[in-house]
Amino acid sequence: MQSISLKEVIAWMDSGKPFSIGFVTCDKQQNKGGEWIEIPEATKYEWMTTREKASIAKAAPSTALKKNPNHYDNSTRNIKLPNLQKRKVHLRLITTFNGKTVL
Repeated sequence: MQSISLKEVIAWMDSGKPFSIGFVTCDKQQNKGGEWIEIPEATKYEWMTTREKASIAKAAPSTALKKNPNHYDNSTRNIKLPNLQKRKVHLRLITTFNGKTVL
């Protein structure tokens, strides 16, 4: 099986192109996980477009839009599933991406 680096995975996800992904779940707070999840078609979740963010900021500059999820600090990304739900994925737990093994 071919391999792909995590840096390439992040670049692909951030580009907005669709992808397939396989990862393992882990929840330290509830002490559970280890479930294998495979999603055949997903995209990066954008909760609001740049244009929408700018128009809201212009209309009410003093109010906060939403709490910052710190995706880059926490090594996570939100992905949109085919049924339009969103799911948070920890980048270090991704094992396959577009049919390639993640290194």
